[in-house]
Amino acid sequence: TVTYILTKDLSIAAFAQLIYMVTPMIVIENASLNARSLGGLLFSLAFLSAIFYSINPKPLLFIFAIVSSTALLFSQKMAAQTLFLLSLAVSILEKNFLYLSILGISLIIAVFISGGFYVKILSGQLSVLRYFRMIIKDRYSHQVRGALPASKNRDFIESIKATIREYPLFALVASCPLIAAGFLMAIWLLVYPGNSFLMHYPGLSLISHKFALWLVILYSFGIITAQIKPFQFLGEGMKYLVYAALPSSFIVSVTVFDLLINRNNPSVLFLFIC
Repeated sequence: TVTYILTKDLSIAAFAQLIYMVTPMIVIENASLNARSLGGLLFSLAFLSAIFYSINPKPLLFIFAIVSSTALLFSQKMAAQTLFLLSLAVSILEKNFLYLSILGISLIIAVFISGGFYVKILSGQLSVLRYFRMIIKDRYSHQVRGALPASKNRDFIESIKATIREYPLFALVASCPLIAAGFLMAIWLLVYPGNSFLMHYPGLSLISHKFALWLVILYSFGIITAQIKPFQFLGEGMKYLVYAALPSSFIVSVTVFDLLINRNNPSVLFLFIC
């Protein structure tokens, strides 16, 4: 829907939806209706509204961003945590504290409408982070055998966990390969905005830049929490990629169609499939 609204092209929108649907972590996270599914939906609505408001400051967009963010705070810890980290990073990079302001107002509203109960929710979420910080070194350990290397582990599931522990960046790419492709395209878009893959869509330049920033920031968080041990308590790196699936699907789909149609370069299809 977002891609269709922005491009007015049903083919690009359908391709973006296909990319989103076949992303492994998206399938896993939404295999059943739970708080993660709701959190992901509210996260996308909240940050999209904030982005659109930063471009076109209509009061209705601001209100929708506040409502979505407030609902998100009650839905799921990882989604709320990711929204805070993303809002902080974008606010600093753009030197625009609109995103943090929206989240701050939503926090005040959450405390008010819950009669102060949200303070307990937030305290519990922070306690979870403190707990994982203490036990993070044993995250993939077996209850009896402890943390064995993959080469010495006979249990198939445990050997996979050991491999992830030894090569976290590989697991990050393998779990969301299309988001990894979108990450590289987003870097190109940010570094070479005048010669990006989206130059044939001048009306999308600003929104594409913000989507690229969204994707690069969350993928960077994924790499940091996967590779750097002091930050691993902040969550599995691949979980951050779930919240980057929307901008990644948009960037990849528009880029592929641009190279295939506008630049008449069918070789990109072969490279993309590979």
